[in-house]
Amino acid sequence: MTTLHDVRIRVVLAFAIGVGIVLVEAWAYGFQHWYPIGINIVWLKMLIAFFGSFALAFKWRPLRGESPAPEPWLADLDSSGLLIPLVMVVGVTVMETVGLIRDTMIDPTTLPFNYVALAFQYFNKWLVLGLPALAGSMLARAMSWAVNRVRVQ
Repeated sequence: MTTLHDVRIRVVLAFAIGVGIVLVEAWAYGFQHWYPIGINIVWLKMLIAFFGSFALAFKWRPLRGESPAPEPWLADLDSSGLLIPLVMVVGVTVMETVGLIRDTMIDPTTLPFNYVALAFQYFNKWLVLGLPALAGSMLARAMSWAVNRVRVQ
């Protein structure tokens, strides 16, 4: 059974991974398309989203504890494998919005020119990071099911 404490920790870590992905992108952008580790930053973001979601969604064993069970809607999202990718996308969205506000405060004239591409920028982030995170979460759920099934037999 998933406990509320377990869900809270994984949600906070997923949000931190989403924020970290945007910070890694901003750090790499400062190098003007020179990738310090020899990999394209888009692939790096996708790998971080995939493996982060996989690690947070995989369960080796059913957890036991005295913590209360999470709310039913939260437990449903978690059991279906959608909670971690959703929280990662929320973290990316919040950090992108903070970056947009920061850029607008520094130079208010840049917003009208970038406003056309703003919707595409958010949609691109959601797809590029959300789909690998969803794939990682689904793979982790499938592997957890297989491990538990083998353990039962």
